[in-house]
Amino acid sequence: MELENTNRKLVKSGQIINLMRPIISAMNRAGYYYSIRYDLDEWARVRKAMTPEQFLLASTFDPTHCDQSQSYWIEVRDRVGDIAAVIAARHFETVDFVEMQKSGKIWSDNPRFGRLNLCFPDDFNLSGSFVYRGGLCVKKSHRKKGLSWILPRLSLIQISEPTRRTPIS
Repeated sequence: MELENTNRKLVKSGQIINLMRPIISAMNRAGYYYSIRYDLDEWARVRKAMTPEQFLLASTFDPTHCDQSQSYWIEVRDRVGDIAAVIAARHFETVDFVEMQKSGKIWSDNPRFGRLNLCFPDDFNLSGSFVYRGGLCVKKSHRKKGLSWILPRLSLIQISEPTRRTPIS
């Protein structure tokens, strides 16, 4: 699959970081700064506090359902240090992403339901590095400023340097 090979080349060559630098610079000029965090319990607390009436913890990011060793979340703060937006992400390296969905292993280490019947051609396969994202929330006062577009893309930085624990500037 050509897309898979292209994405893998982008990741291995560090091009994702280079492509994100102008976006990060624009975000910083607008007064926003991000941090990559690794405690998904903390993400759940922060996310719930942002909009308690609309919070639902997806099992993919729930430590009681899934191993979170490959998960992280991005926190964006404004000029005064208040949280403006968050998103959670989980990195998968797999030879069969479709099978992960069919079996439910993307949502739980021990799925409690039967297999899903997904409509893909028999020879369809997705393999490689994947970032599964969820829980995006932008505070109302920070909406319409591009954060909901930036955060899903920003989460790709982590697959380009999975051991990196500090943001790239």
